[in-house]
This record gives sequence, C-alpha cells and structure tokens, in this order.
Amino acid sequence: MLAKKITYKNYNDEDITETFYFNLNESELLEMEYSEAGGYREQLQKIIDTKDSKEIMATFKRIILMAYGEKTADGKFLDKGENQDLAKRFTHTEAYNKLVLELMSDEKALSNFFTAIIPTSIREKAEAEGLLKDHLPAKQ
Repeated sequence: MLAKKITYKNYNDEDITETFYFNLNESELLEMEYSEAGGYREQLQKIIDTKDSKEIMATFKRIILMAYGEKTADGKFLDKGENQDLAKRFTHTEAYNKLVLELMSDEKALSNFFTAIIPTSIREKAEAEGLLKDHLPAKQ
C-alpha cells in the first residue's frame, strides 16, 4: 500500500497536507488481468504503444481510482474507489488534481506510483524477472 502525502490548497484557500492511500491487492490485479481479452497487461501495453493519450489518461484514472481508498483508524478496512461516491469525492479535490499533474508530468513519479500500489510479493517477482529495472520507488 502507498501512503502518499499531498500538499494542496483547499477551496477555502488553505494549505493542507493530507495522507492519501492507494492499494491494489492480488485479487484486484487478477480481476483486472482477466477483465480484458489477452490480459490487462497486454491491453495496457497496446494503449501505450499506440500513444493514444485519451485512452492512456482514462486508463490511468481508472487505476488511480480503483486503488484509492480511505483507511479505517484500526487499519482493518480500506474503503476503495469502486465506491462511486468516494471516487467522485476524491476526483473533486485539489489533491487529486495535484496527483494527476505530478504523475502525468514526471515519468519516474508515474512509474514509482504504480510500482508502489502493487503488493510487495508481486513487486519482488517483477523485480526478479527484470521487469521493473530502475523503477522501484523509494521506501516510504
């Protein structure tokens, strides 16, 4: 799970620093993989290869919102982005705006974000297979 601190101005023009949580677990990744003919990774690679900016942006937004959640104080539950009200509320914040601008303007930040939201076991396997190379995020 990625706990990402984002500093932004709220709509009262106040500077706020807040921690936002993003996580994709193994079953969610499996569901994503089997949701597309040929697999999600293959579909994602096709989108990247064609440089279809509209589809790239829509896909990244879907993944961000799927991973976004609000963690309970006891850490037992992460209310996730499939909750449409929660996802909509997040996209209407300046924190979301700052996150998207950061990820779309910095390839390393984008790679680090998506690497950090996947489970450690999957990240370690991908690293061992040389799939992540120099794109591992700094320890948070």
